[in-house]
Amino acid sequence: MTKRIFPCFFGWLLLFLWTLPGISIAQPGASVNLDKPKKYENRTLASEKSTEGKFSPVKRANQNLNTRFNFVFNSERILNEVIAGAKTQHKDNFAKLLPFYNYTLDNTANQSADLDSVLLKCNDAILLHDLRNDWVDDLYLMMGKAYFYKKTFDSARIAFQYVNFAFQPRNKDEIGYNKTIGSNLNTTGNVYTISTPEKGNVLTKAVTTAPARNESLLWLVRTLIEEKAYNDAWGIISTLDKDRNFPSRLYTDLYELKAYWYYEQDFYDSASRYLIKALPNATGMLEKARWEYLIAQLYENAKDPTTADQYYSKVIGHTTDPVMEAYARINQIRILSGGDEEKRIAMNIEELLKMARKDKYEEYRHIIYYAAAQMELKRNDPKQAIEYLKRSAKYGETDPAFRAGTWLLLGDLAYENRMYPMADFGYDSLDISDPSIPNPEQTLERKKLSAEVVGHMDNIRVQDSLIRLAAMPEAERNSYVKSLVRKLRKEKGLKEDELATAAGASSTVDTRMPGLDNNQDAPDLFAANNGKGEWYFYNSSLKAQGLRQFKVTWGNRPNIDNWRRSKGMDVPPSPLDANAQVNGSDSIGNNNIAQPSEYTIAALTANIPLTPEKIKAGNDTIAFSYYQLGKIFREKIGDCESLIKYNEELLNRYPTSPYTEEALFGLYYCHQQADNAAK
Repeated sequence: MTKRIFPCFFGWLLLFLWTLPGISIAQPGASVNLDKPKKYENRTLASEKSTEGKFSPVKRANQNLNTRFNFVFNSERILNEVIAGAKTQHKDNFAKLLPFYNYTLDNTANQSADLDSVLLKCNDAILLHDLRNDWVDDLYLMMGKAYFYKKTFDSARIAFQYVNFAFQPRNKDEIGYNKTIGSNLNTTGNVYTISTPEKGNVLTKAVTTAPARNESLLWLVRTLIEEKAYNDAWGIISTLDKDRNFPSRLYTDLYELKAYWYYEQDFYDSASRYLIKALPNATGMLEKARWEYLIAQLYENAKDPTTADQYYSKVIGHTTDPVMEAYARINQIRILSGGDEEKRIAMNIEELLKMARKDKYEEYRHIIYYAAAQMELKRNDPKQAIEYLKRSAKYGETDPAFRAGTWLLLGDLAYENRMYPMADFGYDSLDISDPSIPNPEQTLERKKLSAEVVGHMDNIRVQDSLIRLAAMPEAERNSYVKSLVRKLRKEKGLKEDELATAAGASSTVDTRMPGLDNNQDAPDLFAANNGKGEWYFYNSSLKAQGLRQFKVTWGNRPNIDNWRRSKGMDVPPSPLDANAQVNGSDSIGNNNIAQPSEYTIAALTANIPLTPEKIKAGNDTIAFSYYQLGKIFREKIGDCESLIKYNEELLNRYPTSPYTEEALFGLYYCHQQADNAAK
């Protein structure tokens, strides 16, 4: 029995001692003037009795206990939950300078119901308890925080200023005497002292809480910074920095506010210096790594790549966020200089590829491969960068915002490196109306030009294939067509002896992604198992591929019902339609290929040019497409290397074509350009 009583008694004794006030930090007291409704005007609240009677240790302990655990504890918990919720909603863009905090006040203000409950709890606690208890200053401080997180900065400022004034250090005979903060009437005799001294023995520090006034001064500074009152904020910062009574426990908070003050005004070198001193304030290793990433960015903006590189290395060693790690490696590579650059790039790419192979990073593979592509660009290997971007696009289907940047970079790289089929595929996967595209006019122009180039390349490829097919022995040709029909019908789920309509499909149209192995069979787009284990309409890449096939086959159709039977629609003919004619220099060409109406040997054989007239028409189409490609490269793109390639092929294959003079002029033009550049 004695063993049970002693721990219980000892626990209550500690709780009682904790609720006792510390002599050196006792509250000076506050008063509340309240206009009551007529119905309650004769009812006296506990706060109104604060000037009546003796405030005995037992009464103080009881008031402290109730205020602390019924109101202060719950208010603190709600404020912490509001911050945690705002952090959850926040998402950093590591490609840009990070915001100072990993949450926004817009996200905290959206939780106004919770913040209002904090205000109500604090208000009730102040009115329902004796104002001489030790938690009144904390209640006013939390009210100020709640107003701050609601972005009601004027009310927050008033609350913090009230704590500053009402709870300033006073002697017992000074209660009620208005004394200017920082005046030489302070008992310390130091005119620069505005802090509340926090001195006391070990027991006092262990069983009592620190006064909230010093913390309220810091929150007042942050409020002034948010209001962009930078001069007023710096006045308090500089005074606290020289105040000998300012507690050492709050110096990291003061350094944080200094860093924030410099950060908001783009003084990157000073911001980074003080943010380093404030790193102990980070709650957890991930937040510390985030601030280290920001420090590295600040040093980079301050033209100090050596120190920036050191902090990016710290980020890589501390962070558990693969996105942050990937971007830290990207930034390290970007600021590299010197002989070890190639070695470090190779090492970082190897580390990224190791990450991509791990299952726990599956969700971030698109970002990891994007980072690898950036590093390949750093060492001037655009083709390998494009390969990594293709993988990034493949794994980034669930991240539309990131995927748009990937397709744009892939399209631009392919376009600038004369890989026009890949550029066409990349640009065609973009939504040009996306506001994240930095130069939509240029992107739209490149998209049109790459599509035009690919159209003529397809004409040449298709006609060459058909002419080679026509040159085969009849038995061999029939065997090939028969196997092709069998393959197409099997892919569409048709029976061998069944005739089916081939709506929107053609054996002559290659809709596979450029850059892949063209010897592989084209997958069934609508199959449930398309290699990724997902349905066609959940796969953005395949949908874009299908849209392109549709446009190639049917042209740009309006989004209306029964469009195939509509009359009078102004729809440009498909480049593969039988009746498509050459109309001006921008026409894709005269490709006399009709779409098969059914998957039969006869339907597919109809496209094979088996007569001299059809063979001549096919060769005319090839020559015209060569000519048009040369003209596009000369007049619209300025790609002399490709112009020389296709014009020389035109002259070698069709030396007597009507486009010979234009081809020779194009070659002369490009050679002149080369000579001028050499001079």
